[in-house]
Amino acid sequence: MARKPQKQEGGGGAPEWMTTYSDLVTLLLCFFVMLYAGSNVDSGKVQAISNSFRGPSQSMPTLSNHTGMGVNNLIGNGISQMPILTMNSQEMKETHEKGQAELDKLATDFKTYFADKNLNDSIKVEQEGTYVVLNFEDGILFDKGKADLKDSAIQILDMIGNEILNHPGVETKIEGHTDSDPISTAQFKDNMALSQARAAEVWRYFINIKAMDPATMSAEGFGEYRPVAANDNEENKSKNRRVEIKITSSAYVNFVTYTD
Repeated sequence: MARKPQKQEGGGGAPEWMTTYSDLVTLLLCFFVMLYAGSNVDSGKVQAISNSFRGPSQSMPTLSNHTGMGVNNLIGNGISQMPILTMNSQEMKETHEKGQAELDKLATDFKTYFADKNLNDSIKVEQEGTYVVLNFEDGILFDKGKADLKDSAIQILDMIGNEILNHPGVETKIEGHTDSDPISTAQFKDNMALSQARAAEVWRYFINIKAMDPATMSAEGFGEYRPVAANDNEENKSKNRRVEIKITSSAYVNFVTYTD
């Protein structure tokens, strides 16, 4: 008759709690090794690393009366990475002065032309930050509710295009705006569509007729969402029905240098 195997004393290995305990001791050992290693790091290297993180932010320019190149504008124009500026303070000052001088000349030329044509009451010329803004009030370029350029608008846009071409390197934005009265036609579903179509029509004239560089021009429509007056009476509504041409100088276009 076969003998039954005898049970061994003490089981088949260490208790389960020993595994958890050994893991804890190992982690503590690693932790103290890291503390020891960190205490021996050269403080100069730590300072250098810290300075490398602070460097780009210290190089960001601050220009008085200069609102067009802020961080919000850069993000708003689609820049996905913060630029590294290579200009020193003197270069930034010279760039700002050059940009303002070019904008001053642009504004003066436009005001002179509009005064000669008795258009000063219909077309406003203003300098806003890094832009010369030409504001066409309602009825100058388009009939109400339409996006086809009027015959009388062609001469005005032709002059503006010639003046822009006299300043190589500038960039131009065309913005369409409406009042708050809703529109719904077979051609335009809403005010946004109308404002976009008007801006695009001016853009096409500059590109197709004046042969301007499409890379330096853009067109946007804002509908009724950027009014310059309350939409509480017809006079104020006519102020909101407008097209704006915003021109920035080549100095400001090239203001920021990007690195890979």
